[in-house]
Amino acid sequence: MTEKRRRRTQTSQIFVNASGGRRQLLALAAMGVACVCVGYLLLMAAALSGVVWGGPW
Repeated sequence: MTEKRRRRTQTSQIFVNASGGRRQLLALAAMGVACVCVGYLLLMAAALSGVVWGGPW
């Protein structure tokens, strides 16, 4: 059997992390990015509506 076939038939995972730490870290990072995006959108909506500076224009 060639090396390529031997690698292809291997079905077990090499790196297994059952603790879920990486998933929790990515979820936390995604929540942070989402909060920043929502905050930016709220700031832009407030700026465009004139609520923040309250100019006559």
